[in-house]
Amino acid sequence: MVKNHTFRFRVTQPQFEQIKNEAQAKGYVKVAPYLRDLALEKSKFLEDKIINTHEKVTQILEVLQNGRKV
Repeated sequence: MVKNHTFRFRVTQPQFEQIKNEAQAKGYVKVAPYLRDLALEKSKFLEDKIINTHEKVTQILEVLQNGRKV
């Protein structure tokens, strides 16, 4: 897959060291792939949470509509 978009942001030296150390601890040689995977993982995490919340709200509505106790 061609990677043709760039994200740029600034971090302090201590923040960079922390990110670099975390990347190395998880087996990454370079920081960029670690940050890319981390960003995509967080998106998936939030998506899963939204889906889970929707399912629970749907279940609660069904219980309320049917007059059953939770």
